[in-house]
Amino acid sequence: MFEIGSQPWWLIAIDALLLLALVVLARRSFGKTDQPISYTQFNVATVVSAVWSVAWMIHLSNKNSITQTDKAIRFASILIFALYLLTRLTLELRNNRQEIKRLRTKIQSDSLTSLPNREIALEHLSNALQTVEELDFKPTVLHLNIDRFKSINDDLGHTAGDALLIEISKRLRDTLDQRCLIARLSGDEFVVVDTQQNLQSSR
Repeated sequence: MFEIGSQPWWLIAIDALLLLALVVLARRSFGKTDQPISYTQFNVATVVSAVWSVAWMIHLSNKNSITQTDKAIRFASILIFALYLLTRLTLELRNNRQEIKRLRTKIQSDSLTSLPNREIALEHLSNALQTVEELDFKPTVLHLNIDRFKSINDDLGHTAGDALLIEISKRLRDTLDQRCLIARLSGDEFVVVDTQQNLQSSR
């Protein structure tokens, strides 16, 4: 096998590849560029580091005599490979959490207005009714619908109707207190649930 010094050519090539990856990451992290490190770039850098670690461990295991420098490189290789595994595990767990959160949000919210849907509104109201006496609060429910909404859809089209629904949901969020749950039941029907109106103040 062709070697340069005491290292085979393929190991030197991996060394150069790792150095290039680290230089790119350093420039992205500390340089003046406005472009941050992308997930793909970080992923490539971790894979190159893992390959470098495995390559060095294989190379050192085939050597007849091990120097102190070799031992240091072996330790660094094992450490980098362990960090690679930890990083991959962390990224996978984070991606899984984000995917679960995205799916939960998709299931629990209206696709047009991003408001909670009927199921969440009913669940929220049911939980509030169960704690009425304990917390001395009673839920207040306000049901809203849009007058002549069908005429808007028929005359101006569904795009205009959707834009109206989005604007109404935005105004409800901006106007009402944050403690209120605002949900879209279906079509032009909205509901506002306030679970923190004091029973004493309403008597």
